[in-house]
Amino acid sequence: MWSALMVLSKAGIYASLIGSMGAAFSLWLIYTSSRPLIRKVSVYGLYSALCGAFLVCFALFFQVGMTAQSGLSGMFDFGLLSFLWATPVGEVVRIRLVGLFVAGIGFTLIIFGISRTEKLLPFLFGGSVFLLAASFFVSGHTAGLTALPKIAIGLHLVCIGFWIGSLLPLFWAVAVLPAKDSAVLLKRFGDMAIWLVVLLTVAGGFLIIELLGSPLNLFRSTYGGGLVLKFSLVLILLLMAARNRYSLVPRIAEDSENSADEFRVTVIFEMIFAVMIFIVIAAVTTLTGPGLVP
Repeated sequence: MWSALMVLSKAGIYASLIGSMGAAFSLWLIYTSSRPLIRKVSVYGLYSALCGAFLVCFALFFQVGMTAQSGLSGMFDFGLLSFLWATPVGEVVRIRLVGLFVAGIGFTLIIFGISRTEKLLPFLFGGSVFLLAASFFVSGHTAGLTALPKIAIGLHLVCIGFWIGSLLPLFWAVAVLPAKDSAVLLKRFGDMAIWLVVLLTVAGGFLIIELLGSPLNLFRSTYGGGLVLKFSLVLILLLMAARNRYSLVPRIAEDSENSADEFRVTVIFEMIFAVMIFIVIAAVTTLTGPGLVP
């Protein structure tokens, strides 16, 4: 039971962190667009931050329960909770809560239209993204890595956040913006997404070598098998993204019939595959490790 709760809560945390990052990135992309769209994306970011904060706290109590092994009441073993709070587990919780709180402030300022604080937003969102990425450095099987692999982890996570977290805002943008404006926005995102995918791939390949020693070990352990499944799902996402970029976006620019609807349907499938990826990553990092074999 505890393992399942940990996997589900961790998948939810990943989705929330990526939603917060993606909302911040999307606001930068669409900041000259319609005010209702900006507000909607800000609400999305705020909800992501709030959900992330709750899930981070729930996951800590689940961790306490799993460690105590005394039923549901074990979640409220405050002696054990205090102990975990002083370990890297608690440090991760603190870093993520601060990062989400900072992001939440930024989204709230936009929602309420407090324009005098506009110059603060890059610092708030930039600081939040840095903290959320850095939270993956201090716990788990990546904690003992040297500086360069940790930078690769951060880069990997930020690229995923900006790419996957922007899908829902792009879905909304295509629904409310004129066809030509949508096409310009999507082309801009697509041009940047190419670099995000390149960085994502390079960082991911480097991490495989650091964690597993050789790409061949992907097929020799449970951990490696989980990563292969993740890569397969990511490849499907890339194929759908390529179809959007090189087929649907030009048709949207021409205001082709049903092209915007096709794009939104594709984005829905991309988000479904993204959720599957979060669950796979959560299961792999919770139930296995680089050194564990079947």
